[in-house]
Amino acid sequence: RSGTPLKYRVTRGNPLLDASQLQLAFFLQNDFRVTNRFTVSYGARYQYQSNLKDRNNINPRMAAAYAIGTTTVIRAGIGVFNQRLNENLAQNLLRLDGTRQGEILVDNPGWPNPFAAGTLKDVTSRRVRAPELAAPYNVNTSLSLERTLPANLFLTVSTDYNRGIRLFRSRNLNAPLPDTGIKPFPDQGHIYQLESTAKSEYRNLRVAMRQRFSVFSVTAAYTLASGNSDSDQPLNLPSNNYDLKTEWGPTAFVQKHQFNTSLNSSLPFGVFLTTTLAANSGNRYNITTGKDNNGDGQTNDRPTGILRNSALGPRFFNVSFNFSKAFRIGGASESAGRNGPGGTGGAGSQMSIFVNATNALNMTNPGTPSGVMTSPFFGRSFNGSAPREIEMGMRYQF
Repeated sequence: RSGTPLKYRVTRGNPLLDASQLQLAFFLQNDFRVTNRFTVSYGARYQYQSNLKDRNNINPRMAAAYAIGTTTVIRAGIGVFNQRLNENLAQNLLRLDGTRQGEILVDNPGWPNPFAAGTLKDVTSRRVRAPELAAPYNVNTSLSLERTLPANLFLTVSTDYNRGIRLFRSRNLNAPLPDTGIKPFPDQGHIYQLESTAKSEYRNLRVAMRQRFSVFSVTAAYTLASGNSDSDQPLNLPSNNYDLKTEWGPTAFVQKHQFNTSLNSSLPFGVFLTTTLAANSGNRYNITTGKDNNGDGQTNDRPTGILRNSALGPRFFNVSFNFSKAFRIGGASESAGRNGPGGTGGAGSQMSIFVNATNALNMTNPGTPSGVMTSPFFGRSFNGSAPREIEMGMRYQF
């Protein structure tokens, strides 16, 4: 709040890097019809990449579908899905190894010259990979009930559970020890290790429907979701590098409530209207002190007793419209409306005009607030989603 800088961080060295990564995958699957009503699918996928020593990434999968009469189907499935160490992460480890590039960190730097004041803390901070670094994987299970009801109504109820194992995260191996405040390697800078020790879980219950009428059709879906994890991004560092259990908390960007609907209408004069509505509860975000209380070089320290992503951001609501009309130019004389939006209906050219109105009600949807306690924007949103946008255009097909 005083307006003085807390830290100055700069990476120096040669960023030029020549690196490559080979990725291969093989998949086998078979569908077996047990009876006319019961079908089983099973298979496996093998995944390989050159920048990981992990070689046993065989992912089995199985699914089944059972029809009850002619209107109801029950589906279930379970599978293992490996993730990759992407090229950006692999290159980041090579580039920031302390030799090609190193990091300088100054506490309480001067302004505008950061070296005019403050304390030079690190000149050799680097990134390393854990010896046991392995490909993360997710175990997904799902169960759904699909039913066709009278009046062209189709209903689906489903639930999913996803468990993330061996997920990537970073940890500072040279953070000051909690008891003494002394680094394990006093003559070195921060050592940020990429390791596959994080985990997550996600579950949801989803209800969806679809119905067709003579001049319009509607689809809608509601999802009730929850998720927990101990790392949101591979390069994010924990608040306490020596007590990773305290990182377990709600997952960012998982909205508890989500609702989406779409209405497609056929209006007079061959005009088609699509209306979409989206609403969801807010994203989770962190509350931090805004200071480097434990001296690990990061300003992500949380107040005592506060969980990660404990705060809830504002809700979101949006309504959008799309109007379109097609004109036949030469060729067949049928109206384009007989074939739906964009239909050809026969020989000849076609011109389509459209109008899109995004956030048509011009709703104010604030962004995620600042969780930094020392910020003047603490607890307040400092950005927002786009206001109303209207786009008009035309397309000619021949």
